[in-house]
Amino acid sequence: MRWHWVWVSTLVGLGVFASAVSGHADESAAPIKAGIIGLDAHALAWTRIINDPKATGVLSQMIVVAGYPGGSPDIPQSMELLNKQVGPLRELGVGIVNSIDELLDEVDVVLLLSIDGRAHLKQVSAQQTLEILAFMEAADQSKLQGGRPVTIKSVMKKARQAVAP
Repeated sequence: MRWHWVWVSTLVGLGVFASAVSGHADESAAPIKAGIIGLDAHALAWTRIINDPKATGVLSQMIVVAGYPGGSPDIPQSMELLNKQVGPLRELGVGIVNSIDELLDEVDVVLLLSIDGRAHLKQVSAQQTLEILAFMEAADQSKLQGGRPVTIKSVMKKARQAVAP
């Protein structure tokens, strides 16, 4: 049952990403800047796939620009992978940041790839959860408006106005 939810979450995440990117179909548009939280799992593989100059489709519209290492000292594999991947990620042009907040300031979308699922809730605050929901809403609004870009900031502003006393 647990793996079922992992797959559902992955598919929903990919669907939201594809939905958001589809509104940016103009090949000349600036790429969507992605960041990775948790460089101890599949960060290097995903970065190579996404940043591949031969990438096509939605992947050609995105670039990994920043990463927050994370890591779990009580899981030896986590620390081994982290130590092996940070250098090659830097060589691919990924900036390594010191905090999740710093990462969020630099990117448009985030891939949460930490190997240790226990860390996920700590890595995503209530505010960031709201921003994820706002991202999903912005993607929906963009689709409803014929692909016109809708900023997360404008969605958050409308949400705050809706709940203001």
